[in-house]
Amino acid sequence: MSAPVATPSRPPFATVAVAAAVVALLVAHAVSYLPFIADDALISLRYAERLLDGQGLTWTDGERLEGYSNLLWILLCAGLGALGLELIPATRVLGIAAAVLAVLAVLRAHPARSWPGLLPGLAGGAALALSGSLAVWSVGGLEQPLLAALLAWAVVCCYPLVDGAAVPRPGWLAPGALLALLCWTRPDGPLFTAGVCAGILAARGLRRESIALCARLALLPVAAVLLQLGFRMAYYGDWIPNSAYAKLGLTARRFHEGLHYVAAGLARHAGLALPALLLAFSFARRSARIRLLLAPLLLWTVYVVLIGGDIFPARRHLVPVVVLLALLLAEGLARQLEAGRVRGFALAAVAASLVLLAWMQLADPQNLRARSERWEWDGQVVGNLLREGFAEQRPLLAVDPGGTLPYFSKLPAIDMLGINDRHLARNRPDDFGRGHLGHELGDGAYVLDRQPDLVVFCGPAGGARPCFRSGKQMVRDPRFAAEYRLVTFEGVDPYRFRSRIWVRAAGRVGIERQPRAVSVPGLLLAANPRTVASPDATGRIGAVITAADPAAIAGLRLPPGRWTVEAEAEGGPLRLEARDSATRRELARGTPPLTLEIPGGEETAIDLLAAPADPRAAALRLYRVTFAAAG
Repeated sequence: MSAPVATPSRPPFATVAVAAAVVALLVAHAVSYLPFIADDALISLRYAERLLDGQGLTWTDGERLEGYSNLLWILLCAGLGALGLELIPATRVLGIAAAVLAVLAVLRAHPARSWPGLLPGLAGGAALALSGSLAVWSVGGLEQPLLAALLAWAVVCCYPLVDGAAVPRPGWLAPGALLALLCWTRPDGPLFTAGVCAGILAARGLRRESIALCARLALLPVAAVLLQLGFRMAYYGDWIPNSAYAKLGLTARRFHEGLHYVAAGLARHAGLALPALLLAFSFARRSARIRLLLAPLLLWTVYVVLIGGDIFPARRHLVPVVVLLALLLAEGLARQLEAGRVRGFALAAVAASLVLLAWMQLADPQNLRARSERWEWDGQVVGNLLREGFAEQRPLLAVDPGGTLPYFSKLPAIDMLGINDRHLARNRPDDFGRGHLGHELGDGAYVLDRQPDLVVFCGPAGGARPCFRSGKQMVRDPRFAAEYRLVTFEGVDPYRFRSRIWVRAAGRVGIERQPRAVSVPGLLLAANPRTVASPDATGRIGAVITAADPAAIAGLRLPPGRWTVEAEAEGGPLRLEARDSATRRELARGTPPLTLEIPGGEETAIDLLAAPADPRAAALRLYRVTFAAAG
């Protein structure tokens, strides 16, 4: 048996106190990373929100595709949302609760029956609570805490299956159900079923009874996979998630990146990994539980190496590794207790290991990234601006990161990185797998063909220069320079932040042309980087102009004839100036309404400038300039 030898003395209050202390440590560690939220978490929450709104498990209007890899997580978030909880707090409630369950699984696996018996659960639980990988993702919004909880409890529920020769009849049901839920948590979840079954065979021996046990254990996971596959085919028309097409590339570069990812992660978890593995190899022959744990640990580690690791802070794909190492540490210490080898030196070594782990996690650059990464919240400012300012027009938004701006803006969107776009994911470039993981896809001509009304390159701050393939191809296409204008927007909710966004001049939020009228939104006159388009108290967007920073638009084409020019503004009188773009000849100047004469028999491009009529006036907000045919 793997459990420590029981003694008549059991410290129940100490057990509860240890559990409470470890849970408090985990929660304090997790909340220290607030307000971190991953962009991909906001992709998942967009699916959850649209599901709650009756738009199905979709990312945007029209095309159905599976741009997520965490079905159960999305459904649980949506469930809390249906109960009235906002989705971002909901994902954190779920994350912290699931992480606590993972820690409790380690403690439950080694109930204390004596004062020394507190050590295995305390050490394993504390190591798990000190891991930045688990703490960061407890608040980061993705499914890793749920994965940790299901894996920890599945393995702990398998302990009775390997502790002795006899197997309780229903003993496979609970771990089988947990492993089935793991398969719905991530598409690669079946690897844990394979790893646990391999561990059972290693623990019990390759016998007929062991094979039959593994077959029963795999029944529910296989059923879960088949059910999800049927849903995927019926709902999305695909065998595998779109996100797999967009990210998975088995190349030499990915292999080397994966090796570095795992090696660096284990080095930063040396205070856990070294004692856990040393104890595991010391007792592997005598402990069936240790052999059970080593198999999924090895399988998942190899898998992470092959896929190249991950790009997010805190090495989220190492969360299962950390869980299994914590269970190994606890089991190894329990074996030492059973052998009577825990003395003062051993206790000091355990304490030193935990101190080392805490120090290395606090100094880990990957964990520090989570403390400093805030750009997703800049997307909240820009998204709120776009949602409120363009609620009626509902422009099509093209973005690189597919989470923050689409989630907060609620607008229909194009994911230019292809996670949520079937065409981009199915048309991978020839060098796929040799670039930046998750950022390699792109097709500028395809994006331009879809005529997005707003284009935001890179992150929420936008900019003139693109960062990724779609954008780089777009700016080389002559259509882009002809059709788009770069506008500086300033959002104010919940703080001030500026974003430079390309606006399609003839799009839903651009110039409106009718047979006898041309209407130019004020935001298109905010092409000067120092002139911004920002919302008023009602959310309506206009160009904010001063004498020092007037608003202007270049190359506005008008048919020949006489036009009456009107301006809709607030804050004071406005002065307009119109010039021929080619000759620089002044066509009109003054306070609207004014008359503009376009000579000749074809359209003329004009440059229009707007400034306060009184140079001493405070800032004005220009909403619209309208050209109406006279007579």
